[in-house]
Amino acid sequence: MYVIPVCTNCGDRTCSANGHDCCHESCLGGCSRANSSEDCTVCKGVLFQKKCIKSCPVNTYRYLNRRCILEQECLDMPVPREQVNDYRDKPWKAFNNTCILDCPHGYMEMKSFDGRRYQCEPCKVKWKDYLVKFEKRYQRNS
Repeated sequence: MYVIPVCTNCGDRTCSANGHDCCHESCLGGCSRANSSEDCTVCKGVLFQKKCIKSCPVNTYRYLNRRCILEQECLDMPVPREQVNDYRDKPWKAFNNTCILDCPHGYMEMKSFDGRRYQCEPCKVKWKDYLVKFEKRYQRNS
């Protein structure tokens, strides 16, 4: 079991394995070298190019809420092992600065124009409007 050293001189920051030196502010749970965003045990924010940072830079995508990747890296991610029944070859989509498997509410998955990847497109019919129309039709037939 890993024990996080407690340092009294680091304020709200964690401290390095020696128990004396303060870790970089981007570190969570300790570090192997003091004041370095490259040597964190775990990042508070995300990992990008081997450094812990607060949020993903422009033109990168947050992947699994842990690291930042480029769009092509996102699109090339394979199907996760847990999704054994997933028929899609490369199901990941770059959407709103995040690399996601499933489109959010109000969006539906569509193949791109070239047919080589998937993307999230806004739903053309609003579900709420559909339900209202369905309820009115049901009330007329009752």
